[in-house]
Amino acid sequence: MKKAFLLISGITCAMQTQAHDFYLGIKAAPELHYRNVTGFAQWYIENVNEKEVPAFGFSAGVCGGMNITRRLQIETGLLLQLAGYKSKDISITMQYSTTPGIYRYSKKYTYLNVPMLVNYTFLRMPFISLYASGGLINGVLLHSKNEGNTSGLSTPDNEFESKNTYAAAYKLAVQAGVGVSLALPANIAVRVAPSFQYDITGSENDQNGHIRLWNAALNCSVIRKF
Repeated sequence: MKKAFLLISGITCAMQTQAHDFYLGIKAAPELHYRNVTGFAQWYIENVNEKEVPAFGFSAGVCGGMNITRRLQIETGLLLQLAGYKSKDISITMQYSTTPGIYRYSKKYTYLNVPMLVNYTFLRMPFISLYASGGLINGVLLHSKNEGNTSGLSTPDNEFESKNTYAAAYKLAVQAGVGVSLALPANIAVRVAPSFQYDITGSENDQNGHIRLWNAALNCSVIRKF
Protein backbone atom coordinates (compact mmCIF):
# COMPACT_ATOMS: atom_id res chain seq x y z
CA MET A 1 0.00 0.00 0.00
CA LYS A 2 2.84 2.31 0.89
CA LYS A 3 4.55 1.58 -2.45
CA ALA A 4 1.33 2.34 -4.32
CA PHE A 5 0.98 5.64 -2.46
CA LEU A 6 4.58 6.60 -3.27
CA LEU A 7 4.05 5.67 -6.93
CA ILE A 8 0.91 7.82 -7.19
CA SER A 9 2.65 10.69 -5.40
CA GLY A 10 5.60 10.47 -7.80
CA ILE A 11 3.33 10.53 -10.85
CA THR A 12 1.41 13.51 -9.45
CA CYS A 13 4.61 15.44 -8.76
CA ALA A 14 5.91 14.67 -12.26
CA MET A 15 2.65 15.94 -13.80
CA GLN A 16 2.79 19.09 -11.71
CA THR A 17 6.41 19.71 -12.71
CA GLN A 18 5.57 19.15 -16.35
CA ALA A 19 2.58 21.49 -16.12
CA HIS A 20 4.82 24.39 -15.10
CA ASP A 21 7.40 23.97 -17.85
CA PHE A 22 7.66 26.92 -20.23
CA TYR A 23 9.59 27.73 -23.39
CA LEU A 24 10.92 30.71 -25.34
CA GLY A 25 11.93 30.87 -28.98
CA ILE A 26 12.08 32.62 -32.32
CA LYS A 27 9.58 32.17 -35.12
CA ALA A 28 9.46 33.05 -38.82
CA ALA A 29 7.04 32.21 -41.62
CA PRO A 30 6.84 32.72 -45.37
CA GLU A 31 3.21 33.55 -46.16
CA LEU A 32 0.91 33.72 -49.18
CA HIS A 33 -1.59 36.57 -48.75
CA TYR A 34 -4.86 37.44 -50.45
CA ARG A 35 -8.20 38.96 -49.47
CA ASN A 36 -11.96 38.41 -49.43
CA VAL A 37 -14.16 41.30 -50.64
CA THR A 38 -17.71 41.61 -49.26
CA GLY A 39 -20.48 44.21 -49.13
CA PHE A 40 -19.57 46.05 -52.33
CA ALA A 41 -21.66 45.97 -55.51
CA GLN A 42 -21.38 42.67 -57.36
CA TRP A 43 -19.92 44.28 -60.48
CA TYR A 44 -17.13 45.81 -58.38
CA ILE A 45 -16.31 42.52 -56.65
CA GLU A 46 -16.17 40.69 -59.99
CA ASN A 47 -13.94 43.42 -61.43
CA VAL A 48 -11.33 43.35 -58.65
CA ASN A 49 -11.41 39.54 -58.44
CA GLU A 50 -10.52 39.44 -62.12
CA LYS A 51 -7.63 41.90 -61.75
CA GLU A 52 -6.07 41.00 -58.38
CA VAL A 53 -3.90 38.05 -57.32
CA PRO A 54 -2.18 36.82 -54.13
CA ALA A 55 1.22 38.13 -53.04
CA PHE A 56 3.95 36.72 -50.84
CA GLY A 57 4.52 38.14 -47.36
CA PHE A 58 6.48 37.31 -44.24
CA SER A 59 6.27 37.34 -40.47
CA ALA A 60 8.98 37.02 -37.84
CA GLY A 61 9.43 37.55 -34.13
CA VAL A 62 9.62 35.87 -30.74
CA CYS A 63 7.32 33.33 -29.12
CA GLY A 64 6.79 31.82 -25.70
CA GLY A 65 4.50 29.29 -24.11
CA MET A 66 3.65 27.19 -21.09
CA ASN A 67 2.61 23.59 -20.64
CA ILE A 68 -0.79 23.33 -18.93
CA THR A 69 -0.69 19.53 -19.09
CA ARG A 70 1.60 17.04 -20.80
CA ARG A 71 -0.32 17.52 -24.05
CA LEU A 72 -1.81 21.01 -23.76
CA GLN A 73 0.08 24.30 -24.18
CA ILE A 74 -0.78 27.98 -24.37
CA GLU A 75 1.40 30.20 -26.54
CA THR A 76 1.81 33.88 -27.27
CA GLY A 77 4.47 36.09 -28.85
CA LEU A 78 5.26 39.31 -30.67
CA LEU A 79 5.49 39.10 -34.48
CA LEU A 80 6.06 41.65 -37.22
CA GLN A 81 3.96 40.78 -40.29
CA LEU A 82 4.24 42.10 -43.85
CA ALA A 83 0.98 41.40 -45.68
CA GLY A 84 -0.85 42.46 -48.83
CA TYR A 85 -1.87 41.56 -52.36
CA LYS A 86 -1.30 42.87 -55.87
CA SER A 87 -2.79 43.24 -59.34
CA LYS A 88 -2.06 41.42 -62.55
CA ASP A 89 -0.46 43.36 -65.40
CA ILE A 90 -3.25 45.61 -66.71
CA SER A 91 -3.07 46.86 -70.29
CA ILE A 92 -3.71 50.62 -70.60
CA THR A 93 -3.75 53.25 -73.34
CA MET A 94 -3.24 56.98 -72.83
CA GLN A 95 -4.06 59.88 -75.14
CA TYR A 96 -0.60 61.33 -74.67
CA SER A 97 1.15 58.02 -75.51
CA THR A 98 1.69 56.57 -78.94
CA THR A 99 2.09 53.04 -77.53
CA PRO A 100 0.00 50.97 -75.07
CA GLY A 101 1.43 50.32 -71.63
CA ILE A 102 1.14 48.20 -68.51
CA TYR A 103 -0.27 49.32 -65.17
CA ARG A 104 0.35 47.45 -61.90
CA TYR A 105 -0.63 48.17 -58.31
CA SER A 106 -0.32 46.58 -54.89
CA LYS A 107 -1.68 47.07 -51.36
CA LYS A 108 0.70 46.55 -48.45
CA TYR A 109 0.06 46.28 -44.71
CA THR A 110 2.52 46.09 -41.83
CA TYR A 111 1.19 44.66 -38.55
CA LEU A 112 2.52 44.01 -35.07
CA ASN A 113 0.74 40.80 -34.04
CA VAL A 114 0.19 39.23 -30.64
CA PRO A 115 -1.05 35.63 -31.05
CA MET A 116 -3.07 33.81 -28.39
CA LEU A 117 -2.82 30.13 -29.32
CA VAL A 118 -3.63 26.76 -27.81
CA ASN A 119 -1.48 23.79 -28.90
CA TYR A 120 -2.58 20.19 -28.37
CA THR A 121 -0.15 17.29 -28.90
CA PHE A 122 -2.11 14.34 -30.28
CA LEU A 123 0.80 12.05 -31.13
CA ARG A 124 3.98 11.78 -29.09
CA MET A 125 7.00 9.66 -30.04
CA PRO A 126 10.54 9.59 -28.59
CA PHE A 127 11.91 12.47 -30.67
CA ILE A 128 8.96 13.65 -32.78
CA SER A 129 5.49 14.83 -31.83
CA LEU A 130 2.51 16.03 -33.85
CA TYR A 131 0.24 18.79 -32.62
CA ALA A 132 -2.77 20.90 -33.60
CA SER A 133 -2.75 24.64 -33.01
CA GLY A 134 -5.47 27.28 -33.06
CA GLY A 135 -6.51 30.59 -31.60
CA LEU A 136 -6.71 34.34 -32.14
CA ILE A 137 -4.30 36.87 -33.65
CA ASN A 138 -4.47 40.44 -32.37
CA GLY A 139 -2.90 42.84 -34.86
CA VAL A 140 -2.07 46.54 -34.64
CA LEU A 141 -1.55 48.30 -37.96
CA LEU A 142 1.83 50.03 -38.14
CA HIS A 143 1.67 51.17 -41.76
CA SER A 144 -0.39 50.67 -44.90
CA LYS A 145 0.11 52.03 -48.40
CA ASN A 146 -0.92 51.71 -52.03
CA GLU A 147 1.83 51.36 -54.63
CA GLY A 148 1.64 51.40 -58.41
CA ASN A 149 3.58 51.93 -61.58
CA THR A 150 3.14 52.26 -65.33
CA SER A 151 5.56 51.04 -67.98
CA GLY A 152 5.73 50.59 -71.73
CA LEU A 153 4.19 53.94 -72.62
CA SER A 154 6.04 56.34 -74.92
CA THR A 155 6.59 58.54 -71.84
CA PRO A 156 9.02 57.62 -69.02
CA ASP A 157 7.89 54.93 -66.56
CA ASN A 158 5.96 56.33 -63.62
CA GLU A 159 5.69 55.16 -60.01
CA PHE A 160 3.34 56.35 -57.30
CA GLU A 161 2.67 55.70 -53.63
CA SER A 162 -0.17 56.82 -51.36
CA LYS A 163 -1.42 56.17 -47.84
CA ASN A 164 -4.24 53.66 -47.50
CA THR A 165 -6.83 55.74 -45.62
CA TYR A 166 -9.35 52.89 -45.35
CA ALA A 167 -7.03 50.49 -43.51
CA ALA A 168 -8.30 49.52 -40.05
CA ALA A 169 -6.01 50.37 -37.12
CA TYR A 170 -6.69 47.01 -35.44
CA LYS A 171 -7.50 43.53 -36.69
CA LEU A 172 -8.64 40.31 -35.05
CA ALA A 173 -7.99 37.09 -36.95
CA VAL A 174 -8.46 33.38 -36.36
CA GLN A 175 -5.68 30.89 -37.04
CA ALA A 176 -5.59 27.11 -37.22
CA GLY A 177 -2.99 24.56 -38.28
CA VAL A 178 -1.08 21.39 -37.54
CA GLY A 179 2.61 20.96 -36.85
CA VAL A 180 5.50 18.65 -36.17
CA SER A 181 8.05 19.16 -33.38
CA LEU A 182 11.53 17.60 -33.45
CA ALA A 183 13.31 17.30 -30.10
CA LEU A 184 17.05 18.09 -30.04
CA PRO A 185 19.64 17.99 -27.26
CA ALA A 186 19.81 20.71 -24.58
CA ASN A 187 15.99 21.01 -24.35
CA ILE A 188 15.81 22.55 -27.83
CA ALA A 189 13.06 21.75 -30.33
CA VAL A 190 12.48 22.68 -33.96
CA ARG A 191 8.87 23.08 -35.03
CA VAL A 192 7.28 23.35 -38.49
CA ALA A 193 3.55 24.09 -38.72
CA PRO A 194 1.48 24.94 -41.81
CA SER A 195 -1.43 27.21 -40.86
CA PHE A 196 -4.33 29.24 -42.24
CA GLN A 197 -5.25 32.70 -40.91
CA TYR A 198 -8.41 34.71 -41.66
CA ASP A 199 -9.23 38.28 -40.63
CA ILE A 200 -12.69 38.46 -39.00
CA THR A 201 -12.90 42.21 -38.32
CA GLY A 202 -11.93 43.65 -41.70
CA SER A 203 -8.53 44.97 -42.80
CA GLU A 204 -10.26 47.75 -44.73
CA ASN A 205 -13.72 49.09 -43.92
CA ASP A 206 -15.83 51.86 -45.41
CA GLN A 207 -19.55 52.55 -45.85
CA ASN A 208 -19.74 50.29 -48.90
CA GLY A 209 -18.02 47.07 -47.81
CA HIS A 210 -15.12 45.24 -46.24
CA ILE A 211 -11.81 43.72 -47.31
CA ARG A 212 -10.61 40.85 -45.12
CA LEU A 213 -7.08 39.53 -45.51
CA TRP A 214 -6.20 35.84 -45.26
CA ASN A 215 -2.97 33.94 -45.56
CA ALA A 216 -1.52 30.45 -45.73
CA ALA A 217 1.77 30.20 -43.87
CA LEU A 218 4.58 27.78 -43.05
CA ASN A 219 5.48 28.62 -39.45
CA CYS A 220 9.04 27.65 -38.50
CA SER A 221 10.31 28.09 -34.96
CA VAL A 222 13.19 27.10 -32.70
CA ILE A 223 12.35 26.93 -29.00
CA ARG A 224 14.17 26.16 -25.79
CA LYS A 225 12.35 24.57 -22.88
CA PHE A 226 13.02 25.67 -19.30
